Amino acid sequence: MTGEARRTDKDGISVVVPTLNDRDGLDELLHALGAQTRAPDEVVVVGGGSTDGTSKLLEAWRAGSRVPVQRYVPPAYDSGIRVANDVFVAQVGRR
Repeated sequence: MTGEARRTDKDGISVVVPTLNDRDGLDELLHALGAQTRAPDEVVVVGGGSTDGTSKLLEAWRAGSRVPVQRYVPPAYDSGIRVANDVFVAQVGRR
């Protein structure tokens, strides 16, 4: 969807999440996002070449979750921000 205009829904929220071999942390984060009163409209996961089953986890979330995991894009926040569809974009990272 790169290059398409962002939605203009003033309440739209995209969450951009970078990950690298943090399947369990990502699962925990997705559960936390789903537990929010206002779940995001999409979650864009920015992949870093994980080898720990992260992609299988994301497939499971896409299959039927309240948290809409839309894409798994190449590394870098910029990639995630470019494909986010909503007006408000939150970047989530772990230190």
